[in-house]
Amino acid sequence: MGTYVRAVGRELVRRGHRVSVIALGREEERITFDEGVRILWKLPGNLHWHVSRVPLLGRALSLPVREIEYSMTVLRAVREIDAIEPVDIVEGTETGSYYFSKLRPGIKSVIRLHGEMFTFKKYSPPGHIPVGVRFSRYLQRRALRRCDLLTSPSHAHASEIVADLKRREISPSVVPNPVPQEILAMRAGVCDKDHPLFLYVGRLQNVKGVIPLLKAIPIVLRQIPNARFVFAGSRHPSLPWNEIGKMLSRLGIEDSVIFLGHVEYSKLLALYECAAAVVLPSFYETFGYVLLEALMHGAPVVASDIAAVRELLKGHHSALLVEPGDVEALADACVRIIRREGRPASADDFTEFSVTVVTEKLLGIYNSLSVSNISADPICNIFLSPHFDDAVFSCGGIMHKYRKRGKKNLVITLFGGLPESSGLSPFAREIHNKWKVEDPVSLRMKEDRTALEMIGAREIHLDFLDCIYRKTKNGVSLYNNYEEIRGVLHPEDLILCGDIYEKVKETVQSHDPAKTHILVPLGIGNHVDHQIAYKVGLSLSAEGFKVSFFEDFPYCMWYPEEIRTIVERHETPLSPSVISIEMDFKLKMIKNYNTQLYGIGGNYKKASNNFRKYALTVGRDTHAERIWLSPPSKEPGSIRSS
Repeated sequence: MGTYVRAVGRELVRRGHRVSVIALGREEERITFDEGVRILWKLPGNLHWHVSRVPLLGRALSLPVREIEYSMTVLRAVREIDAIEPVDIVEGTETGSYYFSKLRPGIKSVIRLHGEMFTFKKYSPPGHIPVGVRFSRYLQRRALRRCDLLTSPSHAHASEIVADLKRREISPSVVPNPVPQEILAMRAGVCDKDHPLFLYVGRLQNVKGVIPLLKAIPIVLRQIPNARFVFAGSRHPSLPWNEIGKMLSRLGIEDSVIFLGHVEYSKLLALYECAAAVVLPSFYETFGYVLLEALMHGAPVVASDIAAVRELLKGHHSALLVEPGDVEALADACVRIIRREGRPASADDFTEFSVTVVTEKLLGIYNSLSVSNISADPICNIFLSPHFDDAVFSCGGIMHKYRKRGKKNLVITLFGGLPESSGLSPFAREIHNKWKVEDPVSLRMKEDRTALEMIGAREIHLDFLDCIYRKTKNGVSLYNNYEEIRGVLHPEDLILCGDIYEKVKETVQSHDPAKTHILVPLGIGNHVDHQIAYKVGLSLSAEGFKVSFFEDFPYCMWYPEEIRTIVERHETPLSPSVISIEMDFKLKMIKNYNTQLYGIGGNYKKASNNFRKYALTVGRDTHAERIWLSPPSKEPGSIRSS
């Protein structure tokens, strides 16, 4: 985490931002500076140590007490900084962030998912998680659920946290750790393959796979007697030093193993230079800095075949992966890796990890958070609604809140055209029968108008046909069942995307981009009409409009796992903004849509329960709706066909 903070902090200062780092130390409190980054050294207190000495309950309570102590210290330090110069964003790790919710209103909180003891214990043999670690994790989960945004160095760790929180709708933004500037100059490693040096870098921690590596050394020495194994990293309580010493003696490998302890970064780079291979047999990793640094120095790597490592290496020719904990496979890989010829890494392989690229991604997230307060939004808000109910179902509460603050709401319904009464496809007739009306489009239009009148919103109904009515020039229906309307866009609809975009652009061009906020569906559920609306939103963002994306209800309730998938594949970083709403008023609006309530429960009472349930899921402690903010593109764009 220190490498991440140092690299990003310096780059932010270089770009003109003010950066303060709160460091919890054991010496006196002081202030130091590192290339413009102000470092506040704070003493967090030591009550948790005294608690740990209490018989029976001490060990179970010490970690949660430490969590509270660290969090209180961080809160006081942030308030101290904020009193001198206002703070916009506070970023921390899982530990020490419990009181972020107590910060001054207006300060946005970000938690960087660095990796914590609970996850490491979970994946380290024997997989036992002590009670104290569980108590501490309970406090951390509360902090993770209440902060404004989570960021993760890898998709693998993001998925782990989402599963741990049991909140599939939470979607951490994935921002990789940056490569320190000093190793960007690609240097070829120089090693003696007759006397190969195998390098381990990291704490001597159980989760890092130190024990399997020590057990593999005698097997390697049988084939490569002159091999040496160097361990660069400090000791860790999870592996007592006397146990390591006993294992070295029992295995008879004392003369082939060197423990260097903590190594300064400049000297560590020299070790990479002469390593025949770098070995990292971890049971769990959130990212895998060591592997990245090794490859950039021309050293091949042997690592565990775990999700974060696979994601980082992406099939690198200079890497061999083995099942975590498999001693025989680990030894075999160490022998094979120095005998094989692989394509050396090049600088182009690591551009996504450069400090400039990573910081640019973070700034996109920070900038989105800084304008996510609803009171700062532009005075005109335009909602692109695929159908007559989508805008109100998905963000009627936000519309109401905008209205109460004196802002204007405009809803553009894209597919508001009236179909011909004759020649309906069997699929369209089936849906009409479910709605139990003969002229559903006119009735749905009336329902929508009545609901929008409750908040004084303007509506524009474009005359494009709903997907169930669209046909080819030869009169063949484009979509004939539910699977097709949740599938790939028909080729003729790819052309329709451009037509709709031009029509919408013509409508919004009369609005000042600086004063206009356009809200577009994310496309959850993959409904073809929602896909088109999403593509239109991307192009409006490329034109310089402020575009946010709302969660399509009821699809977000039915397919919550799709939210994270869509957010992760989005071209620019999306950051969530959770906005509390007056649920009772929203339900009054929803009550107008009689034709649509059958699909959300069968009747108004059951439908309203579903709306309330999802709003509480988003708001956690209150009813809320969530939109996803995206910085506008600087380059003009267009509707794409893919």
